[in-house]
Amino acid sequence: MSDIAVTDLHSAMEALAPLARLAAAGGLRALPAEPRDGQTSGGDPQAWVDRMHQSGDAARARVAWERLQRVPLADRRVLEWLADRGDARPTVREVCGLLAREVGPVALRDAVDRATAQREEAERAHTTAMNTSGRVLTESTANLRDLLTLRRVMEERRVSQLVEWGRPMLASALVAWRSTGTQSTTPKPRVGRPACAGDRVRRVPICRRRRRVQPTRFPYFSVMGSPFGENSLRVP
Repeated sequence: MSDIAVTDLHSAMEALAPLARLAAAGGLRALPAEPRDGQTSGGDPQAWVDRMHQSGDAARARVAWERLQRVPLADRRVLEWLADRGDARPTVREVCGLLAREVGPVALRDAVDRATAQREEAERAHTTAMNTSGRVLTESTANLRDLLTLRRVMEERRVSQLVEWGRPMLASALVAWRSTGTQSTTPKPRVGRPACAGDRVRRVPICRRRRRVQPTRFPYFSVMGSPFGENSLRVP
């Protein structure tokens, strides 16, 4: 079983949260804002983007996006899924369960649904029997109570199987995310060989002036601007 620290989970979700807020500000999920530039109603996405620039969320979203590009595709999908829930602070078990409920195997998800339905049916039967007997414990109500306890244990077991399936995916995504935090996003300057005393200095001109070629001028004849037409020649 992969060991996941809840602090690593919450740190990653906090760093990924600006991505979801930026998508909500400039995408189809834009929230209504106060009018701007003569608008008569709210809903200007640019107002929310400006707020994100002022608060620094836009810069943090840019850094998170650059880190996501260095993550493998499988882990990137998990991190994008976490970005939509960045403002929440769930437990590791809750995140693994929710993740597996969405992308896990169909067989495991169907098993959880069946176990949940059986547990709810046992609860209804037990409640009806207790109300009928006047809240008195009889052999029938005792059997229904034991059945309800068994159904709850089975449901917990199915949920645990689903959680354990999603735990390695979450652990791999968090490891990949932490590995991108140690890399710098700015390019490193190129460092060449230090200069020596015997090195020859090559002088490179800053710019080379191009000689402008002047058109040939005829001192006695003018072709353009003649009152007799463009193709006529005039002697001054």
